[in-house]
Amino acid sequence: MIKVNTDIHIHTNKSDHAHSTITECANYAQSIGFEVIAVTEHGPALGDAPHPSYFGGIDTLPSKIGNVRILKGVEANIIDFDGNIDMKERHLKLLDWVVAGFHYHALKPGSFEEHTNAYMKLADNPYIDMISHCGSDNYKFDYEPVIKKFAEKNIVVEINNHSFEVRKGSDINCREIALLCMKYKCPIAVTSDAHFHEGIGSFENSLRLLNDINFPEELIINTTKEKLFDFIFKKKGIRFE
Repeated sequence: MIKVNTDIHIHTNKSDHAHSTITECANYAQSIGFEVIAVTEHGPALGDAPHPSYFGGIDTLPSKIGNVRILKGVEANIIDFDGNIDMKERHLKLLDWVVAGFHYHALKPGSFEEHTNAYMKLADNPYIDMISHCGSDNYKFDYEPVIKKFAEKNIVVEINNHSFEVRKGSDINCREIALLCMKYKCPIAVTSDAHFHEGIGSFENSLRLLNDINFPEELIINTTKEKLFDFIFKKKGIRFE
């Protein structure tokens, strides 16, 4: 059975629709034996996102709270079908972990071809580390060429536990996506997308899917702190203790 002890997509109350402080999140993570969380507040194209100055001053966020390493990140928004995102390069350079994806209030759904083109172009952005919740029916795309390109660019595909509950079609679509990740050896991550501290580490839906298809654990980058840090170092040159 697959076990995961880091959570690399969470939100704190710096995003208006989340409800816990960073300290509450870190303390809860420590209480369940997690060693790493990535704080990935929404990019500025969403109305509930923190002010851009949050990202400019993100070095004031502690690197550790208790025994929990805090990765300083963002969940950026794709803002057009050329794959551009709502984050300035000078802010991206300050971050440990950059997630990007579609959100309705930043870019309304387009055509199958437009979604595919956006992901293909996004994959050429050297700052992108992970794609968020790409199993939604609202933003269907041509899975095979996109997953193949993500694999080539070493971009992580998220299997977002929360999506199974709130994004129609995610259970079926994520299965197909995960099978293609197996085929092309594309790295994935299992995440909670928690908006309240007690949601951290909630991976039941994602792990059930991955166990059902016998997904290879070696392709899951965040099963342990050491594996995650090794991935980040090889991809971005950032070394954590």
